[in-house]
Amino acid sequence: MFRLNNLYRFQYALAAACLVVLLLFVFVYRPLHRRTVRLDRELGETWTRLTDLNLKNKIRLGLDLETVNQNLTVAEKSVASLQRTCRRVFSQLEFDEETRARMNQPFQLLDYERNRFQTIDRLTRLAVSNRVALELAAVDGLPQFGALADPPNRLWARLSLSTRLLTALITNRVSAVQTLQMLPTRHHLAPGTDQPLYDELPMHLQLTGSMESVLKVLQTLPSRSSFSDTIGPPLPPSQALFLDRLILKSATNNPSAVILDAILSGFLVHPELP
Repeated sequence: MFRLNNLYRFQYALAAACLVVLLLFVFVYRPLHRRTVRLDRELGETWTRLTDLNLKNKIRLGLDLETVNQNLTVAEKSVASLQRTCRRVFSQLEFDEETRARMNQPFQLLDYERNRFQTIDRLTRLAVSNRVALELAAVDGLPQFGALADPPNRLWARLSLSTRLLTALITNRVSAVQTLQMLPTRHHLAPGTDQPLYDELPMHLQLTGSMESVLKVLQTLPSRSSFSDTIGPPLPPSQALFLDRLILKSATNNPSAVILDAILSGFLVHPELP
């Protein structure tokens, strides 16, 4: 009787073990097998495409170690070249040291208004010495406190840009500067993120001058150059300005002159960027 009971227990245990193995086969092994077959098929197709691509490509993307090393060297040189280009671009966008220092300090309205008045005085005298008509709408266009919904410290950046612009116009001896207007800031974000990349500070400009003087202005603005004049020391190299849009038309009262109506922008790169 005892042996018969042991035999029954053994049979039950064997049946349970078979059932467990069957469940593992159905619910574990078979799905894993199907997934392995699918991945193996995809890997084979990918390898076939890679082989075909290498056979048809003159530079051979690399199925051997030597080609891989060569391509790695080329990629490293390309990355280094791109980094140098980025540094040159950011150097063009960078403000002068004095402007950066002022933007990093607590904003003082009296200090800003005094500097703005001195800038107006300097530009006015420079315009007189170069026989350029600097109209009131252009002088009043220099950035004023409270005119735009920008942080106060950004006024220093806008003042630097507008001073550079008007100085370039005067030193290139356009006939008249009719309008200078600060436009609202445009914020640019890094692609696919909410991280601020840079801010665009646009200005609306209208002037009259000879075609030669206008072309000189347009060629000068995209570079970091300083301007010498007889009123004071040369201005330090300032940030480059870029043309957004323009309308160029002949002046009705002077066939030899043209009227330039343009939007120009400077860029303020956020300091947290590398």
